[in-house]
Amino acid sequence: DPPPPPVDAPEPAYEPPPAGDFPESRGVKSQSAQGQKAGKMESEGNAGAVDDSVIKVPKPEPAKPRVVSAAERMKACAKHEGKYLSYYSDIFRVENCKRRVIQDPETLSRLMRGTVGVTEVESDIIAAIPAGQPVADQGAKNRRGCKQLEGRFVTFSYVDVYLVQKCKKRLFPDWETFIAFQKKRGIKSGLGSEVVPLSEAEFDLLQIGPEMPSSVDVEFIRQYDRSKVIDVIPIDEACRGIEGKIVSFYSKLYKIEKCRKREMDPEVATLRNPELKPRELRPEQWNSLPDGKPMKSESDVNRQKPVQYKPLPHTD
Repeated sequence: DPPPPPVDAPEPAYEPPPAGDFPESRGVKSQSAQGQKAGKMESEGNAGAVDDSVIKVPKPEPAKPRVVSAAERMKACAKHEGKYLSYYSDIFRVENCKRRVIQDPETLSRLMRGTVGVTEVESDIIAAIPAGQPVADQGAKNRRGCKQLEGRFVTFSYVDVYLVQKCKKRLFPDWETFIAFQKKRGIKSGLGSEVVPLSEAEFDLLQIGPEMPSSVDVEFIRQYDRSKVIDVIPIDEACRGIEGKIVSFYSKLYKIEKCRKREMDPEVATLRNPELKPRELRPEQWNSLPDGKPMKSESDVNRQKPVQYKPLPHTD
């Protein structure tokens, strides 16, 4: 008899293989690991390699100081003895074949204002003249304070004039106000009329006070009363003897051109010509002469601030 047919056994349940056990995954993982390893080796190898795109400039060797001969030193000293030399931001004075750097603020201020000649030199001259002791601040004992300057006229820029009152410097806004103030005090000449020049240190010691009230407009309004009847005279009579000259009417200043009065800046005119003595117009002259175009006079001595010495940085 034939054997009975086999009974079908149940199929086992499907179980997925563990992650990464597929052949494709194993190949990708292997390739990725190899790539990372190769990249790491390449980066480690490049760490010590030289980048051809970067140009390395060798550090320059420090310059050796030039040896100055005795003849060069004597020649430089003989040429610059007793003179002021400048090299970059430093100023020196040559004394006994030694260059002494100036540290005294008053001396520096005087040098920077150009009242004393300073010669700019090259490094060869500086190297040839040996360094000496610096010129330190030596003027502190001789500085004048507000007690010595009280009631005096002072200046620093040689343009603006101040009156010292209660240890404060009060600016005269214009030259006419300064002259009017002197006349009011009855000051004509002598110690009280002179303008005392101050050093920078002395100028800075005085505090800034209120500006002196201008007398120009006040005096003009007070003296010239439009309510008064002033005669009008012929122009040729009013212009006789003053054509082309500078004249004044109270605090106003004019230049007569073609029998017209052209107003001028009195401050600029008196500063440029301290000896100026304009002829005073009579009221009928002033009223009869027609007004011309005002004179254009841009002052080359405008109000100045104190000169401050600011050293420049060395470029070496």
